[in-house]
Amino acid sequence: MKKKNGFVFVETMVTVVILSTALLVVYSLFNNMLIKEHRKAYFDDPTYVYRTNYLTLIFEEIIKDASTTEANPGQYVNFSELLTTYENGTKQESKLKIFTCNNDIFNKNPEAKANCQQFFIDNQIYRIYISNYDLSYIDECGMSGGSGSECIYYNSLNKQARLYFKQLPYVRSAKGYYIIFEFYDNGKDGVCSNDKCMHQFGSVKYGGLTNVVNYNELPETQEKTYLLTNMIRNGSFESNLVGYNVHGASSNTEYNIITNTTSRFGLKSSGRKIGAPESTNYLSQNISLKKDHMYYFSMYTSTNSSSEQLFKSDIFHKDGSLIQDNITLADGWKKEGVIYTSDTTEDTSISINFAEVTDTLYIDGIVFVDLTQAFGPGNEPTIGWCNDNIDYFDTALFINK
Repeated sequence: MKKKNGFVFVETMVTVVILSTALLVVYSLFNNMLIKEHRKAYFDDPTYVYRTNYLTLIFEEIIKDASTTEANPGQYVNFSELLTTYENGTKQESKLKIFTCNNDIFNKNPEAKANCQQFFIDNQIYRIYISNYDLSYIDECGMSGGSGSECIYYNSLNKQARLYFKQLPYVRSAKGYYIIFEFYDNGKDGVCSNDKCMHQFGSVKYGGLTNVVNYNELPETQEKTYLLTNMIRNGSFESNLVGYNVHGASSNTEYNIITNTTSRFGLKSSGRKIGAPESTNYLSQNISLKKDHMYYFSMYTSTNSSSEQLFKSDIFHKDGSLIQDNITLADGWKKEGVIYTSDTTEDTSISINFAEVTDTLYIDGIVFVDLTQAFGPGNEPTIGWCNDNIDYFDTALFINK
């Protein structure tokens, strides 16, 4: 029997609807897979997380160099202070700031600006973002357009950057902040800022948060990887006395720099003047302490004298010594370590041996690590573990625990 044209039409339409629905389902599934793969490939890729951790420390050194002057050799601007903006001569706090080498900190220091620009080029960095850990401002900026400085910054970001910010975890009113690096992949085409150019993103959490590499946040029964930062600049004296203050000496040359055979790390060590009395001809370096944070301080000392040479080191304006010990020639390079808990948040200094000596005392491999920042409150390691596992390192060290 011959089918009617109307029935054939309906049958065709039903078939088309079924096929279209199936294709839409397949497309939707495929599109979701692409989005997930895109985020996996471009957001916090393991390689870029490590790269961001390492480059963050280098960038902080660039900031320190840019803000250090002859009048204030230990003064520097840290990341949180970069969230301070100046409009019409008024100091204002912003929740988000985009950082390039054109920021105010480099305007009066052409050499530091050139170093910053080379740093961006060498590492294919498009922008660096500094944001409060509380990202609730993103919703406010998106709904109302926002007039605050953070909204002006956020709304000017490209589509990929805004998407990355939206997927970052946060808790309202939480302390701390993110350092976010945006990289561009192909240096052949230069910096590409449009939405079609795929950029890589990586971030580091600072202040109030356990500084654990994101993708290594494993179950408690497994090892985790932690990032340690050496708060002492030039701890092995490879740059002579850069970063140090010299006390009780008429010139820096009175505090000797010894090379090669008497060094424990690298090619150099420092040597305190023979016969220096207490609190004369010694070094110090500025540091910033946080209340209730635990710090690991260690260094290596040595002497050519067969008689005991007293070694002392302390936090300025505090009672008691961090380290006090006698060493002789027979000890070789002797490591001294201690854990110190700060009772206040302050900018202070740490002395590098101020005791009286009758013979030359050599010093090398100085380390000062914020254990609470690195491992998290309550998870700080013991002095025994620190002495066994934390040796001298320059700037940054990844370590398992």
